Amino acid sequence: MIGINNDIAILKEIQKIDCELSSLEQEKQKKNNDYLKLKESFDSIKIEYDKLQEDQKLTELEIKKFEQSNDELKKRIENSRARMFGVKSQKEFDALKAEIKTNQNTISENENKELELMEKLEKIKEKIPALMQKFEEMNSVLEKQLSEVDTYMDSIAPKINELTSKKNELLMQLQPRTKQIYTKILSVKTPALAAIIGTTCSACNVYIPPQTVNEVRKETRIYTCDSCKRILYWQE
Repeated sequence: MIGINNDIAILKEIQKIDCELSSLEQEKQKKNNDYLKLKESFDSIKIEYDKLQEDQKLTELEIKKFEQSNDELKKRIENSRARMFGVKSQKEFDALKAEIKTNQNTISENENKELELMEKLEKIKEKIPALMQKFEEMNSVLEKQLSEVDTYMDSIAPKINELTSKKNELLMQLQPRTKQIYTKILSVKTPALAAIIGTTCSACNVYIPPQTVNEVRKETRIYTCDSCKRILYWQE
């Protein structure tokens, strides 16, 4: 009986520690989630910014391609015109004339496409500065948030180590069977203990028969709730 009384008292102390550790873990998770949410927004902006830069690069390459193509076509036109002076038949003259006309039409088409690309490039360039500013601002906020998370983690690490060490010391004081029951429950749910308030389990609000309540109050053995399976103790 003395052993069980002592075990119940120890389990209550362990539960207090578990609650503190759980609270710290929840705060850690919240800060980490806040950071990840912020990083997700940052990554989205970065993707958009990188895409704009890539679009700018590809558009400039397309413009250059049409410029080079037109330069080549103009040379062909000059060459065709020069050859006109040496033709010996109307057929050859007409063929060169048609070739010049085709190349001129291609140049015109290229210039229209080039104009469209230049308009597209101008719109891209207009978007980049604002997005760049947003990117830099978000990056600054993200770095600050990460620094705060790291600082918080460093600040609570000693406390977590202290609580964990104290908990392990208390666990060693439990009877083997009690420790086994406790660790098994804790592996699937927390907290592992539940107070009886009146005739109700405080964890799951299930009715506890008066006979069981009386037995729990005696602390002669470990009782668990038939519903939530937590270790029961009497709440004075």
